[in-house]
Amino acid sequence: MGSVVKFAAVNTKIKSLEGKFLTSKQYTKLLQCKSYGEALRFLKEETSYGEALKPYNVSEINRGKLEIILKKYYVKKFETLRHYFDGDYMKLFNILFMRYEIEDLKVILRGKYIENDKEQIYSLITYESPLNYINYDNLINAKNIEDLVDKLADTKYYKYMKPLVQSVDKEGLFRMETSLDFSYFSTFRKFVKRINKEDREILKRVNGIYCDLLNIQWIVRGRKYYNLIPEVLFNYTIHDGKYLNKEEIKQLCYAKTNEEFFEIIKGTPYKKVFNTEEDCLTERKMLTYLRDDLNKLRIRGEMNISCLIAYLELFQIEIRDLISIVENKRYNINFDEAVKHLTVTI
Repeated sequence: MGSVVKFAAVNTKIKSLEGKFLTSKQYTKLLQCKSYGEALRFLKEETSYGEALKPYNVSEINRGKLEIILKKYYVKKFETLRHYFDGDYMKLFNILFMRYEIEDLKVILRGKYIENDKEQIYSLITYESPLNYINYDNLINAKNIEDLVDKLADTKYYKYMKPLVQSVDKEGLFRMETSLDFSYFSTFRKFVKRINKEDREILKRVNGIYCDLLNIQWIVRGRKYYNLIPEVLFNYTIHDGKYLNKEEIKQLCYAKTNEEFFEIIKGTPYKKVFNTEEDCLTERKMLTYLRDDLNKLRIRGEMNISCLIAYLELFQIEIRDLISIVENKRYNINFDEAVKHLTVTI
């Protein structure tokens, strides 16, 4: 199937879906809401998110529940777009969905680790879908971490988690959660070779930038919060970046001071994003950079995978912005301060 035929229908659908993204005027009105409840009512009554919120009484939706509702809404749109494809492109959706499934798997792991009951764990599940590799009920009924990992024996995650089971008692879940992230990037790297060259390069570009940003954030966090040595920092970085090669990542890991670290950053395309330690520790700077790059792909409107990938990622970023705004309403944070936490320009 040629690219024009393959993407003509899906790009038309995506244009329709993009029309439901919030406008600058809607963002402003949402920011001007005087309370958490008023913000939720605005989302339900005056935005496309009313579709997701329709079954609910907004007075009964707390912040955690709102996040789950919006992410489940995202999953429905994700599944809808998947049906426009077949073959390897349909399978690609399953690979991309691993990122979200891993979020749920981490929720279950943490729940088992701190011995939450089954109902508590299940209430935090977000991405249960026909696209899942994992059986949620089976995992939530696991007796402990070791039993949970054994129940994953027939999945892509098992070989990454099994060697780390015995380390959990002493080290916690850090290494296991990081290995789950590796499982996604490793699976993506292998699978994307099956996609045609034009689309493969677009996928590698978006994924590569995401990897670069995660690596920068990880190195700063590892140094600041865990006091990790350079060797360990480097071992836990992802080597699928777009602009940062292994040697540059290694230099960042071995930088002796923050000044040396940011001097290296100045020689990369991320010099306008990360100027301070705080920049590296907040999602906003990362997501703003990613959003700008995705919009460049989106506006081209080419008959390839670019519009699809841009839409899926931008939709996730918008949900993050909405949750940030509503969260700020709970603490009466003023308009000007709330804007500082967003990726959009108001």
